[in-house]
Amino acid sequence: MTTITCKISFFSDWHAGSGMSAGTDLDALVLKDMDHFPYIPGKTLKGLLKDSAITLAAFSGSREWTDFIDACFGIEGTRQGDCHFSNAEMTIKLKKAIKENDMSSLLYRKISSTAIDESGVAMNKTLRKIQTTIPASLFFSISGVKDVHMDKIRDCLAFTRRMGLGRNRGLGRCRFTIQGDEK
Repeated sequence: MTTITCKISFFSDWHAGSGMSAGTDLDALVLKDMDHFPYIPGKTLKGLLKDSAITLAAFSGSREWTDFIDACFGIEGTRQGDCHFSNAEMTIKLKKAIKENDMSSLLYRKISSTAIDESGVAMNKTLRKIQTTIPASLFFSISGVKDVHMDKIRDCLAFTRRMGLGRNRGLGRCRFTIQGDEK
């Protein structure tokens, strides 16, 4: 079994939610670590990649995919998967540079949206504001990957093109790659 390091390159603002709000200012805040840097929990990454694997299995109809899903992600309530996912975070070097230059406030933006009725007027009580993170690169690791599963992991990573809140509205466009595989 091996451990691989993966990179998520975001091409648009993204929102991995904390489930918290900022009172009347923002309806949804980005998930942040203790130093106020954005991150994506390993549990979220595992679920996202498992969803990609399930979709790819449905397209292929191959028993190999089902075996891969059971081995890597586990069987709910029966067996834990072999693959373990770390949180996706910015590099320590980047975090240090942002801290030293007091630039952490530049990592986030506020985006507003509202529902519009048939006549083109904003509907009452539909204004929402969310906090997003600017495009950035995050890194995470997957440990416990069997050599026989590497191609399927690559396929799952390549298939995943969006993540987070608003991904059907242009947020969270991204590319997942394995470090060392980039061309």
